Amino acid sequence: MIENKWYASSTGEGISLTLKGVAAALIPIIISVAKLYNIEITENGLMEFINAAFTAISSGMIVYGLGRKAYYRFFDR
Repeated sequence: MIENKWYASSTGEGISLTLKGVAAALIPIIISVAKLYNIEITENGLMEFINAAFTAISSGMIVYGLGRKAYYRFFDR
């Protein structure tokens, strides 16, 4: 049985484009809030940060999945 996760890509690799789209839609709000606190953030800089964060999350999910597969392969006989 395939388990459908709301945050997973339809290909099963990485974060879904829907979640990335929601994060990108929040960019103007994040920039506005940052300006209230006198923090200068550019749209490009924020987008690069979001992409880097999702890359890190995806990498973590891959490492976790590989570790879980290795555990079940070698220790759960």
